Amino acid sequence: FFGYEIRKKNNFLDRKQNYIAELNFEDAKEIEFFEKICLASKLNLWSILQSIKYIKNNKISGDIVECGIYNGNTLSFIYKLIKRYKLDKNIWGYDTFEEGFLKEDISEFDIDIKKQKTTLENDETRYYSKQQVISNINKQISYDPKIIFLIKGNIVKTLDFEKNRPEKISFLRMDTDIYATTKKQLEILYPRLSVGGVLHIDDYGMAPGVKTAVDEYFRNQKVWLHRVDFTCRYMIKDN
Repeated sequence: FFGYEIRKKNNFLDRKQNYIAELNFEDAKEIEFFEKICLASKLNLWSILQSIKYIKNNKISGDIVECGIYNGNTLSFIYKLIKRYKLDKNIWGYDTFEEGFLKEDISEFDIDIKKQKTTLENDETRYYSKQQVISNINKQISYDPKIIFLIKGNIVKTLDFEKNRPEKISFLRMDTDIYATTKKQLEILYPRLSVGGVLHIDDYGMAPGVKTAVDEYFRNQKVWLHRVDFTCRYMIKDN
């Protein structure tokens, strides 16, 4: 009647639902640390680690891209992996930073859990400045502007300029929450993703606008989006 149920505390499924048998001690500690400072689950971070390792082992050409970098800590995690595996790749990070979401970019597909059009109101506690992001990266690993390129502005517009785009991409992570930005990223950046490269979509299961944009883009293509957790999906580009 009240919408509650009685469950055993610390039951087996709750303990094991995020268990990763392949995870060694070093990676487990790293993921545990970054899970506390990123907006990414343990499984999400594990999929990023596996993607970078896969790119290394299979010699996939192209730079690393993260669209929507929030506080910069997920980018720090990726950068540390690049250093660990000695990958000669640049990282491109796109964000509006302290400007937050622009209202004109919110579409009819961008709805909240109450099925109402999302507002995504700007909040200084929610959006980080470019300098704050750089500062956060420096807390984890030395920021190098010759390797990390942070592109500030509305990605719907910044991607129109060739200078703001890598020539080739090996890992494309999309985390911008809404339809318009996701659609733009797929149109401009996905064609630059190398065959064998990884597309990593953070908001597919939680943001209807993101799911709509992705489903539209791949509507007539035979692709397999692999489920990572309730919201994250990823795939390897095969042609």
